[in-house]
Amino acid sequence: MKHPPNPLVPRPKSARARLSSRELRPLGHWYNRAMENLDELTQQVLELPLEKRSKLAEKLLESLDELAPEELEQVWAAEAERRYQAFEDGRVDAVDGTAVHSEIVADLK
Repeated sequence: MKHPPNPLVPRPKSARARLSSRELRPLGHWYNRAMENLDELTQQVLELPLEKRSKLAEKLLESLDELAPEELEQVWAAEAERRYQAFEDGRVDAVDGTAVHSEIVADLK
C-alpha cells in the first residue's frame, strides 16, 4: 500500500524541474551525441509520407499539453534561451514590437 506524501517532509523536485535555463545549454559530449541522434531522427521523420508526418506532428503537439506546469516552464525557458542565442549569433534580427503590431492590425483589416 502506497502512503500519501507527508507534507512535513520536504521532497526533492525532479532533476528536470531543478534545471535553470543556463543549465539547459549544451553540457558536453552526451549532449552532442543526443543532438546528433535528434538530427538523424529528424531526417528520418522528414522522409515519412505527409500523412504520417501530420499524425506525428499532432501527437507531438498533444504531448505538450500533457506537461506539468514546471515542465512547461522549462520548455519555454529553453525556447527563450534558443531564441536569444540565435539573436546573439546574428541568425535572426530584432524587430520593433510597434511595427509588428501595426502590421498585424493592417493584416486584420
